[in-house]
Amino acid sequence: MKWINDVVFAILAAHVWGSLMLFVWLQAVKKLSKRGYSRALFWLLRCVVVAYLLPFGFCLLIAVDGYFRGWDGRLFEWTPIITVVNHALFIAWLIGLFFNFGKIWKEWRVTRAYLRDAFPADLKSRARFREVCKEIKKRPGRVKLYQKFGLRCGIATGILRPRIVLPDDKLNPIVEKVTMIHELIHYKRRDLWFLYASKIIETIHWFNPLSRSLSEYMNQWNEYACDYESCIALGNSKMYAIVLCNVAEQNQQGLFSSIGTEPMTLSRRIEMMVNMQKARKKSKFFGTIAAIAVSFASVTSTFAATGVMAEGYRRLYDLTMVEDVEKGVSAVVGDTDLVNESTDTPEYPDNSNINPADYVNTGIVFNDVLPIDGYTVVEGEMDNLTRATGANFNWTLTYDYLQTSGYFKVNKGQKIVVSGDITPVGKIIRVGIIEPDGARRCVYATGSFSQPFPAYVKGDYKVYAISDNSEVVNLTGGYLTY
Repeated sequence: MKWINDVVFAILAAHVWGSLMLFVWLQAVKKLSKRGYSRALFWLLRCVVVAYLLPFGFCLLIAVDGYFRGWDGRLFEWTPIITVVNHALFIAWLIGLFFNFGKIWKEWRVTRAYLRDAFPADLKSRARFREVCKEIKKRPGRVKLYQKFGLRCGIATGILRPRIVLPDDKLNPIVEKVTMIHELIHYKRRDLWFLYASKIIETIHWFNPLSRSLSEYMNQWNEYACDYESCIALGNSKMYAIVLCNVAEQNQQGLFSSIGTEPMTLSRRIEMMVNMQKARKKSKFFGTIAAIAVSFASVTSTFAATGVMAEGYRRLYDLTMVEDVEKGVSAVVGDTDLVNESTDTPEYPDNSNINPADYVNTGIVFNDVLPIDGYTVVEGEMDNLTRATGANFNWTLTYDYLQTSGYFKVNKGQKIVVSGDITPVGKIIRVGIIEPDGARRCVYATGSFSQPFPAYVKGDYKVYAISDNSEVVNLTGGYLTY
C-alpha cells in the first residue's frame, strides 16, 4: 500500500517544517514581544499552524525530486523494510490519533451541551449589536447574537454557524459594547478557525511534545491581537482595560473564544496591549525588519532540514535496498559470491525477419535492429521534454522519418510507459525507447496502445516512433516514468 508510505512521509515532513518554525517563533517571542512587535509574532504563529497542517515539505521534496531529479528520482520510493516500518508507524499513529480525537470530541460535546439552552437576544441588544457591527465594518446578520442564563461573560463560538453569546443578566452598556466588539473582531480575523486548526494539529501530531501546547499559544495570541484591535476600534484603551479587569475572574473553558481571562494572565494581556500601543508610535521599519528576519530564519531552517531529511532518506533507501538484494541472493544460492543476473538486460528477439502484422498490439518487445541510415531524425523540443518524468506529444509521421522526444533521466529499475492513439486506424508503426547506449527497443502498434518498457540502466532515454507506411500517420500520446 503505497498510500500508507506517502501518508507517513507527509506527516513526518509537516512535523519537521512545523516544529522548526515553532521553535524559531518561540525564540523570537523572547526577543520581540516586549518591544511591541506582537502583531508580527501573531501572524507568524499563524504561518506555523499552516506549516503543520499542510504537507508543504512533502510536496516540495516530490517536486524537486520528480522534476529536477534532485535525489536521482529515488526519493520516497520504498523497499520492503521501509514499508514494514512505515506500516508499524502508521498503526501506532492511528491508535494515538483516535485516542486524542476522543478528547477533542468530548470537549466539543461538553461545549455544545453547555450552550444548548442559549436563546436569541432581545430586540434592544440586537439593535445595539447591529450598530457595533457597522462600527467595525462587519456585515450584520452573519453572526447571530444569543443570551444564556448563568453565563459569566460573553463568548464566541462556532465556525459554520457563528454565534456570540452574552449573559442574560443586564450588562453595563459599556461592558456589553466592549464584549461585542471583542468577540466580533475574533470572527472578523477568523481566530476560531486557527484555534480549531491548532486543536486538529495537536491531534495529528500527538507524538510531538513541541506541538502539544500549540492551541494554548494560539488562544493566548488570539487574545493579545484581539485586545489591540479592540482598543483601536473602541478608541479608549483605558476603558477597555477597566472592562478587562472586571471580567478577569469570569473566564470559561471550552471550544470557544472568551473575553474573560484568568487573573494570572490578565497582567500579561494588559502588558502586551501597552507594548503594542507604544510600538504604534515607533517607526514600522524595525518591525518589518524583525518580521522578515524571523521569516527568513524559519524558511532557511526548514529548507535546510528538508535537504537533510531527503539525503537521510536516500541513504536509508540505499541501505535497505542492499539488504533486500543480499537476502534475495542468499535465499537462492546460499553464501556463494554470485552475481545476481536478474539485474542484467534480458535478451529480446530482434525484428529483422518478422511480419509486423503478426505482432500488432501484442505487447511483445523487440530489439529494433532495422537500419535507419538515410532517415531524417526529428527531435522533440528540449525545453519541454528534457529531464521530465513525463510529457505529451503530437507527432506527424512520414515515411523515412524518425521522430524522437528529448532526453529525459531514468533510474535503473524504473519503467517508461508509452501510450497513445494512432490514426488513420489500421496503420502500423514502430514505437519504443532509445536507451543510453543508442540501442532501440520497440513494439508494433496500431489504434490505441500502452506499453511499459523497463529501464535496466540509469541514464538518458528517448521515446521514438517510426512509420513504414507510404501515407502520413499521426501519433498522439505521451510517456510517463515511475
